[in-house]
Amino acid sequence: MLKTRTLNNIFYAALLLSVSLLLYVYFVIHPDYRELLIENAEDEAIRYVSFLVRSHDLKNQPIEVGTIPASIGQDVGRFKQDEALIKLRVFDPGGKIVYSTLPKEIGNINKNDYFHNQVAAGKVYSKTVQKDSFTAEMEIVKFDLVETYVPIMLGSEFHGAVETYYDVSHSSQAIEDLTNHSIVMLGLVSFLLLSLLYYALRHADQSIVARVRAEQELRQNNEELEERIAERTGELMRLNENLNDEVAEKTLAQSALSEALIDMEAAKDKVDGIVRSVKDGILVVDQTESVVLMNHQAELLVGVSHSQAVGKSIHEIGMSESLRDVLSEALSSSGSKNIDFEIARPAPERPRILQARSSVFSDRGGQVLGSVVLLQDVTVERQIDYMKRDFLAMAAHELMTPLASIMGYSELLVSETAAQLKEEQRTEFLDYIYRKAESLSRIVDDLLDVSRIEAGYEISISRVEFDLSMVLERLVDVYRQSSIKHEFILESECRNCTLYADPVRIEQVLENLLSNAVKYSPAGGDIRVECKKEAGSCRFAIADQGLGMTAEQIEHIFDKFYRVDQTDTARQGLGLGMSITKHIIDLHGGDIEVSSRFGEGTTVAVHLPNKGAQSIN
Repeated sequence: MLKTRTLNNIFYAALLLSVSLLLYVYFVIHPDYRELLIENAEDEAIRYVSFLVRSHDLKNQPIEVGTIPASIGQDVGRFKQDEALIKLRVFDPGGKIVYSTLPKEIGNINKNDYFHNQVAAGKVYSKTVQKDSFTAEMEIVKFDLVETYVPIMLGSEFHGAVETYYDVSHSSQAIEDLTNHSIVMLGLVSFLLLSLLYYALRHADQSIVARVRAEQELRQNNEELEERIAERTGELMRLNENLNDEVAEKTLAQSALSEALIDMEAAKDKVDGIVRSVKDGILVVDQTESVVLMNHQAELLVGVSHSQAVGKSIHEIGMSESLRDVLSEALSSSGSKNIDFEIARPAPERPRILQARSSVFSDRGGQVLGSVVLLQDVTVERQIDYMKRDFLAMAAHELMTPLASIMGYSELLVSETAAQLKEEQRTEFLDYIYRKAESLSRIVDDLLDVSRIEAGYEISISRVEFDLSMVLERLVDVYRQSSIKHEFILESECRNCTLYADPVRIEQVLENLLSNAVKYSPAGGDIRVECKKEAGSCRFAIADQGLGMTAEQIEHIFDKFYRVDQTDTARQGLGLGMSITKHIIDLHGGDIEVSSRFGEGTTVAVHLPNKGAQSIN
């Protein structure tokens, strides 16, 4: 039997339908055929009787013995030539036989109830008599026949009846043969269809069972695979989180990643998705120096797409020579290595600094299969390290220079020779110490401002109304006296240009810009200061005749700790002034623009609205 309940039900339903069809043919269609045979015999009898009644005018003459015309026998004889008509009898109203194709029956009386109750009432009476059965008159017949009584009516009065015997053996046998043939054919067809259905259902059952078994096995395999993938994925994610911590942890992550790449070949798609999401570049090379895998970040760093690199030697793809040397060195080493190297970029961009951390991976037998290389762009980190070192050196220098002067003059003032100094000299020394102390104070203030900005706090500003032109003129006069080697040209068109801003912070901005102009201008150079009053704002600009800046330097001019690298000027500074200046201008709702050409000087222009932004304290 079938193992699938639904298919079993389908087969049994088809079997029941087939049996029902055979039973329907035998018990419904076969009786209907016999009933149709009787109806045809009745119709034929009625036609014969109607013909005899009309042709011999039986309705208009008494039906008695001796009154039946002799010509009726000739007509009956012609009818009997039709092999179906066996016998014909004519009855008077009382049931007496007045004519019969068997003369010995003339005079017999039909006393049966059906004749007097049904035929005499004007109804046709028919009966099918099978072989070796009794007729309506209790006569045994040797063949199948249909016995039919047709009444002769005069209006509503019973005038007599005609009885016919039709041999239906041939038709009955034909019906039996047709029925049997139909049953046999239907049985064969049903058996064939049931066999085909059973074969198809059995095949489907086997397929379903196999599919269920396969689904169970697949589900089990999927569960095992998901568990393994989840385990490996979790391990890989944990390793990935530790990649940026310490070198030792990153080395462990590389080894684990190498093992995971080998163990998880069956789940390559998922692993590839995770690997491609790693922020660092991952490059896997086998022992033949052919690329096995690289993620999207590695494509960006190396400059070669995954499709162009996989399966090819590192010497065939268009990567930089320095990277090929690093990969070759990593493959030749049996341990882990950290190597920094540079990749050139189009001028004027600086070379990109990459750090390659390599780790070889082996099979269980210890044979080296290849190397996993993590590529990280450390350009910014190295620049920051350089800037930190430069800042520390410059900060120490900037602090030590005024401190040394202060200490020197202080020692002189407190030494035994101080009594020999004149009052003017003491005043000059104290004034010098005060100026250096102010210089130290400005350095400390700049550092504090940067510290506040880095901590997420805004620089404190207090807004009042003041005249920008007065502040500008005062500062220019101060710088004219302190920087006698430079020519200051003031072009002011902003008389009574009132600003609603923090005058101390705006003065700090002006001092930073004037200080930079003096610092980076050669002796004898002109420093031009312009001030204009515009609709709703005040604009001032400071232009020098220094060596100027490149486009790349202008991009970084507002970065913290950034100093323009002009080795021939050897100027001091921490690289904080322009960053603080930009922040102060932004707080006042203004904007600052820097335009410069290398070798031609620099112009810094500032726009400040009359009312500015809302006060931020």
